[in-house]
Amino acid sequence: MLEKIEPFGERREDYRNAHLIAQLANMLAPRKGRAYQAEEFLLEFKGSEQVTTEQSLQQIEATIVTWVAAANIMHRREKKMGVNSAV
Repeated sequence: MLEKIEPFGERREDYRNAHLIAQLANMLAPRKGRAYQAEEFLLEFKGSEQVTTEQSLQQIEATIVTWVAAANIMHRREKKMGVNSAV
């Protein structure tokens, strides 16, 4: 399939988002930990149905805490570099 060689459309958007999430995970992971790859964060589909998993409240909370930590890191870096963010 051509899309596996050069992704386009929604598959390409999924790959872009997976790449960003992998970068975020690597930025927040311990320095001696393993590096995450974008492929680990790609959505998986069976036919036309999306594979979903239930998340516990602890998993949801951990996700939100990670987002907040990443935003705080970026804010501190921007402040340190003198970048004026309009958030």
